[in-house]
Amino acid sequence: MLVGVGTPGSLENIACGPETIAFSASAGTTYYVLAVDDQDDGSGNGGSLQISVNPMPPPPTVDVTIAPRGTFNSKTGRVTLHGTFTCADADWVELSGNVSQPVGRIGTIRGDFPIPVDSGTCDGLSHQWSASVLPQAGKFSGGKSLTVAFSFACGTFECSSGYTEQTVRLSGGGK
Repeated sequence: MLVGVGTPGSLENIACGPETIAFSASAGTTYYVLAVDDQDDGSGNGGSLQISVNPMPPPPTVDVTIAPRGTFNSKTGRVTLHGTFTCADADWVELSGNVSQPVGRIGTIRGDFPIPVDSGTCDGLSHQWSASVLPQAGKFSGGKSLTVAFSFACGTFECSSGYTEQTVRLSGGGK
């Protein structure tokens, strides 16, 4: 399907796609729609043409928080972090993060982590998350660390992204 504006014979293409397309329409503008049987269904030419025009769904929203306290394991150097996320009007969401902790005057311990998300969690409600982070080298220990969490969610036509930073105080030291 193609959507164009202008005059017949010299249309400007503003949207195209195999099935569902999206574009912003303006009052008073004439839009020309070209529908094509691409024959991808294997049945040849013909059939019933159905075109519907609907408002676009709202863009997705996603927000993630990081709790100001986390724990570490002194034997493994592993850190456990937690927080919340809220996602709405999206088909899926991905969350990830990284944590860094200064060691001495010039060293830094770092670790990256995915934030596990169950399917169906873009329902507009707040959900808890927890992640376990292994250091890339060395061991995390007690004290302050900087944690950044990234969020990315996509709906039918649009995507949304964001991030948050939080200084996290790590405590624990046990197993």
